[in-house]
Parts: sequence; C-alpha cells; structure tokens
Amino acid sequence: MIRDIVIAAIAVSAYVLLVLARPVGRCHRCWGKRVRRPKKGSKARPRKCRTCGASGLSCLPGATLIHRLFWLIFGDFILGRRKAKVAERQAARREAS
Repeated sequence: MIRDIVIAAIAVSAYVLLVLARPVGRCHRCWGKRVRRPKKGSKARPRKCRTCGASGLSCLPGATLIHRLFWLIFGDFILGRRKAKVAERQAARREAS
C-alpha cells in the first residue's frame, strides 16, 4: 500500500515538473496542423480549428492550475530576489560614479 502511494506521488510530481517545463502541447483536435480536414469523400472545405484558434497549440490538463499555484507560492520570493539584484546594481553604479 505504501509502495502504491509512493509511486503515485512520483507520478504526480513528474507530471507537475513536465507541465512547468512545457505547459502547452499539440492540439488534440487538429494535431497541430491548425485546420480541421473533412473526412475523405466529403466535399466540405478545410476549416480553422476552433479548439486551438488555429494556433496548433493547447494547454496540457492542469497547466493553468499548476502555474497559478507555482506563482502563488514562489512569486514573492522570485520578485524579492529580482528587486534585491536591481538595488545592488544601482548601488554599484552610484559607487562607481
């Protein structure tokens, strides 16, 4: 039972890391070709994909939630580090001039 929980935790963490690294993938409806082709034998014209808006990309399941949680947790920390680096650069410029 514990082994199943550990395997599930590893799988979830791997998916979260995958989504953080690459949040978009090919559209599942047009397979990244941006247009929906009619079935063979049909005289209908190809139309732009409504699912991806003719971009060929769509978000992976849970990507929006994972990114919002990531920035909620780490956003202030990252922003603080950036502000500290800017302050250091400005102080170094003042001392140099």
